[in-house]
Amino acid sequence: MKKYFLLLSGFFILFSCEEKIIDKPDNLIEKDVMVDVMYDLALIQALRGSNNQVILDSNGIDATTYVYKKYKIDSLQFAQSNRYYASDVKSYNRMFNRVNQRIVDNKAVADSLEKKQNASKEKVKKLDSVGKSKKVQETVNKIKEANK
Repeated sequence: MKKYFLLLSGFFILFSCEEKIIDKPDNLIEKDVMVDVMYDLALIQALRGSNNQVILDSNGIDATTYVYKKYKIDSLQFAQSNRYYASDVKSYNRMFNRVNQRIVDNKAVADSLEKKQNASKEKVKKLDSVGKSKKVQETVNKIKEANK
């Protein structure tokens, strides 16, 4: 994910230094959609650093292409829109802040779900061990009665 942000930051710096304002592309991606695309691409970048990328690759899935299809855009349209938005430093920074906030919010939700799942697993383990203890005790009692 750091590489993705560094790459976009590079675009950000490169295009913010230009004196000429970038013309609005004909097929500009809407700002809200662009934030969604940037969010998905940030997740993909994080995914590339994990073992899950191997699963995608082994199944012939290109996650970036999937994102483009999901939003019905192509890489050129994304690049042109990204360039256009990067030309307005303040606006582009706000877009990144929205992406970052979404990542933070979703991480908190994921952490909460993981905590609940782990607590649930612990309950199952306890119940399982209690059930086994009862069965063991019943078996011991049967053996004692049989030996009387």
